[in-house]
Amino acid sequence: MSNTAQDFIQAVRDNKDLRFEVEEIGQDITALVEFAKSKGYAFSEADFTAAVRDAGYNIEAELNDADLEAVAGGTMGPTNANNECAETELDCPSTDWPDC
Repeated sequence: MSNTAQDFIQAVRDNKDLRFEVEEIGQDITALVEFAKSKGYAFSEADFTAAVRDAGYNIEAELNDADLEAVAGGTMGPTNANNECAETELDCPSTDWPDC
């Protein structure tokens, strides 16, 4: 098993039980990283924040509820810089176009 922040995000997306546990933790990045460690993942808060950004979610210092839900497998699709549904492939930071 790979143990990067990206791998953790994908595991949360794929596993509803894991997703439920993450949703219970909320937006506390420190707690999320500690939880991930308890599941065999090893990455820093900075790595997690970067992975969330790389996944196309809008993040500042902390995850907001919408971003956390999206990371945890919510319904948010590819978005543009304004956190709106991307209207064109060029606006979409994700390779999932056109699944917006």
